[in-house]
Amino acid sequence: MSDSNWKKLIQMVSALCKKFKKVQQGLSSSKLAFGNINSTADSKNTEAWIAQEKKAQQNQLHKENAMDIYEVSLAKLPSKAEIQLHLLQQETRNGVVPGTTAWLSVGLKLKETQIQLQIYAKQINKKGTTTEKLELE
Repeated sequence: MSDSNWKKLIQMVSALCKKFKKVQQGLSSSKLAFGNINSTADSKNTEAWIAQEKKAQQNQLHKENAMDIYEVSLAKLPSKAEIQLHLLQQETRNGVVPGTTAWLSVGLKLKETQIQLQIYAKQINKKGTTTEKLELE
């Protein structure tokens, strides 16, 4: 057994004890947070979730995808271009002053550019050369 593995083996008990103490400290706050979330959930949903959990626990050894119920599934959000197109279509249907959506889009693009410039300026001020700092001014 190599030296590093031996050290890991010897220190494993103390490391696990420290981790266990940290878990115990966070347990009460986790229970409180779970209670808050659980109290706002619909009772039908809660019952369905409990049934799904029991089924997953029973099938975890037999079906490899049984535990997939714990995976977060998020619906794909529309892109910025899709949102802009949707707003343009609404603009023409609702009789809003033409160009409002384009004006908002240009404003958002300007704000994004300002943020990028601020990030670039911070990087240049920290690590930039004298020439780069002069270009920034």
